[in-house]
Amino acid sequence: MILADERAALRRLAFEFLHKKVKVMFLRDFPEIDLGEDKIGPFKKGDTVEMYLWLAKILSQEGIARIEEGLDKFTSVDLYKILRAEIGKPGINPLPEMFYLTVREQMESMKASERESPHAAGESERLATFLRDIMIARLNKIIKLALQNPRPSELNALSQEEKVLYEKLSGIIRTWIEEITGEGRK
Repeated sequence: MILADERAALRRLAFEFLHKKVKVMFLRDFPEIDLGEDKIGPFKKGDTVEMYLWLAKILSQEGIARIEEGLDKFTSVDLYKILRAEIGKPGINPLPEMFYLTVREQMESMKASERESPHAAGESERLATFLRDIMIARLNKIIKLALQNPRPSELNALSQEEKVLYEKLSGIIRTWIEEITGEGRK
């Protein structure tokens, strides 16, 4: 069970992810809009600007703008290559920054387009399958790291999302060992 602290840490990462800056290109003219403390616009069709991902997602979903830069895109082939590298090597390989959140975001976006465009159907499911396989392969390695004193380079290879899990697992395992062996009673 993920406790409140871990859930809060994962939600903080998701918040940071949605507040990263991305470049968008406007697909049509867009008037100035008041967002309370901020204003965006006006923009002309073809304008490229930087904005928070959360806002870019809304504009993209409405067909107003398209995310051009700042958000990695992964295909099922990309995830297959990552999976093969994880399975083929004993150590843990570094992942792109915010990998899990990026793939999750991409799958959510794909599911919306798959509903509108049947020819795109299935790619989000392929991504989900490979993502689960990557998570399982890496989870085995994270558990092994939690059982030992890993080198800093091994911990640096963990994604931010995985570091939350690693910290929790290593604490649970350390406490369990201390209690079983009696070291925790000194």
